Amino acid sequence: MEHEWKSFTAALEDRSRVLQLSASFHARAESFLANCPHWESAMRQVNGTSVHELNQALITLQEYWQEAQSAHEEVCADGRALANHLSSPVPTGSHTSLTAAVDYSQGRKHCTDLVHEIWAWFKQLERVFGERRRRLTSRLALLMFKEDVGQVLAWLTEHGEPFLQRQTSVGKSIQRAEQLYSAHMQFEQVAANTLTNAEKLISAADELAAQADDPEEILQDASELQHRISAFTRAVEVRRETLDLGCGFYSHTKEALAWLHNARETHNPGEHLPASIEGMEDELTSFHRNRATMEKDVDRALAEGEALIARLKDSEEIAHLRTVLNQVSNERTTVSTLLTERQVRLDLCLQLRLFEADVHSALDCLRHNIPSLSNLNQSTDVNSIHQNNNSTTNRYFWLADPRQAPDMAAIEEVLSSCLSVLPTAEEVLNKGSELARAFESVGVNFPAGGPGSSDSGMGDSAETALERVHRLMTELADVVTSVDVLNERLNGELDWRRLQLQSRQVLHWIGQCESILHQTAVIPSSLTEAETLYADHEKFQPVLNDAHPQAVQCAARASYFLQQTTLNNTSAVNANSSNNEHPRRKDYQSVAETVANRWQKLVYAAEERHKLLISATNW
Repeated sequence: MEHEWKSFTAALEDRSRVLQLSASFHARAESFLANCPHWESAMRQVNGTSVHELNQALITLQEYWQEAQSAHEEVCADGRALANHLSSPVPTGSHTSLTAAVDYSQGRKHCTDLVHEIWAWFKQLERVFGERRRRLTSRLALLMFKEDVGQVLAWLTEHGEPFLQRQTSVGKSIQRAEQLYSAHMQFEQVAANTLTNAEKLISAADELAAQADDPEEILQDASELQHRISAFTRAVEVRRETLDLGCGFYSHTKEALAWLHNARETHNPGEHLPASIEGMEDELTSFHRNRATMEKDVDRALAEGEALIARLKDSEEIAHLRTVLNQVSNERTTVSTLLTERQVRLDLCLQLRLFEADVHSALDCLRHNIPSLSNLNQSTDVNSIHQNNNSTTNRYFWLADPRQAPDMAAIEEVLSSCLSVLPTAEEVLNKGSELARAFESVGVNFPAGGPGSSDSGMGDSAETALERVHRLMTELADVVTSVDVLNERLNGELDWRRLQLQSRQVLHWIGQCESILHQTAVIPSSLTEAETLYADHEKFQPVLNDAHPQAVQCAARASYFLQQTTLNNTSAVNANSSNNEHPRRKDYQSVAETVANRWQKLVYAAEERHKLLISATNW
């Protein structure tokens, strides 16, 4: 009985457990299956037309789904417990014989079928929940998209675009322009958030359109937003560029006017310019650089003003800008005239410095190449011509009186030196004349020397540039005149010595002819002697004929030089010169008279001899 009792007790406990699990499972299953149509219907009916209603609908839908999930989990837990109990093997023992004898296969099959039915309903509810949640979420996203787009468009309509429509001026001063620019930059900072949100909305439009029930509506709203934002962005950029241009215009105009005013105030026609060529070149380089910078700044300001006028619509501001541009243009014209005048002064001063250097170089060349130039009686520039050393002075002692020259070679040497340096000096004088004409033609004059200094050791800084040119020309011309006088005197002495050589040769020939005539000066005593003497005289005639051109030329040259000395003496008398007698006048006269007389006597004697011999032969 104990064995049977234990078997019965075990079977009773197992049966109680099965019935308990079965009752709980079936109760939950019936409740779940009974509520599934309600849940499905309720979830399908969850809806909303506003953002708030859709948010509440999503919460309600989630509650329905959580309720269904919780019920499904509970029934699944009971089902698994029942199925596990029914499927677990009965332990081997005498007291479990009754339990092992019970067949639950039919119950297990029924339980499995019921679980499958529950699972099918759960999946159905899951699909309904997913579809409904996607639909509500999409609708909510659409409404939120529309709401956000509406907020952006409302901000553009109420704040952004009206601000740009109100703010169209650039101000009439740099301070006002900078204030407007600062206000605009603050506006851009405020508008940045709206533009960022708009960009996010536009970038999310395609994704929302792919999930929405009505994608065309989203794309249309996004297109409108894109159009408004693009137009607003362009307007903001144009406004910023206009304000930036206005600030730049007023700033650059202020700088240009300050530069022009300073150039006009500092303009000094009597300024002291650098006293060296290098200084003048640096001054000109600096002048051209500064003027180019000024022209560039003024051109930029004028161009910015014209560009700003093209952007503005306010006639009052346009008129103000036109006034500013006219002020800049008029000031530029005035200053350009002054700068052009200064450039002329700088160019002429540079030419003056070059001329000064040329004069110094020419004077040095004259002193170096022409020995003992300071010994000339005609030298007038005692300040610029210095004494040479004693050896040179002793060597060229004869320059004061060329008649004391040792030979013709010495004279020709000095003449060659004169001819080599005179062209350069004359070229410098021509440059000086051109420079003086340039000063007189443009009517410009200025202090010649540097500030507080003399001009490179020559002249006085108080003298004007034109006075400096004339003084240097006078100094150089005096030296050139001295060289010309020396050259003339040396040429005269050289001509005399050449004439002297020629006259000596002619007189020698005349002497030879006279000697021949003297040797044959006999009266023939017979026809044969007469014919012989006549034949000899005929041979003498070609010699006389050969000497004739030389004698005539020598006499003519002597007469010409004598005539020139007479003219020079007359000029010297008219000029009240203290030395109006040519040193070789008597020599020229002596040569002319001697050659002419000797030649005439020779010709006369030859003719008389010829007549005598003819008469003697005839007789």
